[in-house]
Amino acid sequence: MSAFSPITVSGVLLAGGQSRRMGGQDKGLLPYQGRSMASHVISAILPQVDDFYISANQHIEEYRSFSYPVITDGLDNFQGPLAGILAVMEQIDSDYLLTVPCDNPVISPQLRQRLLEALLTTGSDIAVAHDGTQLQPVFSLIPRRLQSSLTDFLASGQRKTRDWLFQHKVVEVDFSDQADCFININTADDLQKNQRYVQLYRSLALLHLVEQVKQHYSPNSFLR
Repeated sequence: MSAFSPITVSGVLLAGGQSRRMGGQDKGLLPYQGRSMASHVISAILPQVDDFYISANQHIEEYRSFSYPVITDGLDNFQGPLAGILAVMEQIDSDYLLTVPCDNPVISPQLRQRLLEALLTTGSDIAVAHDGTQLQPVFSLIPRRLQSSLTDFLASGQRKTRDWLFQHKVVEVDFSDQADCFININTADDLQKNQRYVQLYRSLALLHLVEQVKQHYSPNSFLR
């Protein structure tokens, strides 16, 4: 990449896990607010990336129905998100890979922007989102040049995402003002509670809007 080349970023939906805490159901394909969770994530991340991939190891045809390349892990037996990240890194030509999980249907519209700005400003290798309470390792911006490092890490038998990330210079990027963009639905109970929360939030927002309209068009408003 020359000094004058535009920075390119590929996106990947990480949907290659076994979803054990969801009873084996594929989390990305579960319904959320009328659509699959994966559909919500894809809609939110597409405007932020130059091309897009899906990392999945089961229900391949269902994921192909989204019309984006589906990449399976090069390692057998569900070896974790790093295996999916490596498989996609081996396919892309972009400078960076932006990773997002399939079980987080609300994605910050500034995810790429903030991660990339922090990475370039600090001269770090990898940028990772922090929601103000904890680090979110699967919301990362990773340069393709680290492909060989990740290959060696997995070949050594290691699997933990944080362990590999922090072998490099990492900048933790503050998203505490958008903490609701890191829901992470892992169980059926999480899904049910969050659906109710969103419905309540929308109802309250609608009531607030109605009250604003009433005040604006009240008889007294025409006397101002």
